[in-house]
Amino acid sequence: MQGAYSMNQHTPVSLDWTFEQAQAAQDTAMIDGPGGPLYQWCALHKLERLRKEFAAGDRFALMSAIRVCANHDLPMPDWVARAYIAGFDSVLNYRVASWDDAFGRPFPQGKQLAKARCRRMLKFAVLNRAIELMKQGRSINAAFFREIGRSFGIKKTTTEVYFRAAIASMHRPAAPGIDRLLEQYMSPQAKRARATRKVQKLRGSR
Repeated sequence: MQGAYSMNQHTPVSLDWTFEQAQAAQDTAMIDGPGGPLYQWCALHKLERLRKEFAAGDRFALMSAIRVCANHDLPMPDWVARAYIAGFDSVLNYRVASWDDAFGRPFPQGKQLAKARCRRMLKFAVLNRAIELMKQGRSINAAFFREIGRSFGIKKTTTEVYFRAAIASMHRPAAPGIDRLLEQYMSPQAKRARATRKVQKLRGSR
């Protein structure tokens, strides 16, 4: 099977699995948390996305991939191992003068870390509150984001931006049943429907 990995005592996890197969493996596994089958399955999908980002020139994706492997008890895929060794050896053999030269700067010059840290913390706080409301059966709509935004002192549109950013960065299940709602929200059809509603609203305001 493609992408079959496991360093724990449970059935090797495969990238080819469906969500239902990963959940079934998790239900029978003797381990919970980041090393469990469901979490490893999510991590494999995260690694695949990082592979594409690295191939497109995002050097920070390599460091992210190493963290994913360490956190989820997964062996490094070949592309991660090769890229790390190449970068490390470039320092070891005096071909570059710094780790930044070997693996890339973690942040662009001039990035305001305090503001970035605040945004990162806030987007996950928004997501956690959204999941709480979805568990209560709430629909994802304008009122949904307006209510969440008020609790954090931010606008509705900003709340949705943070919500989408948090979903995009997720590589672990949010909660049983919630992942399907999030997947539906992020689907191309749902995106087109939201864009259509936005255009209609703009036309109606003229």
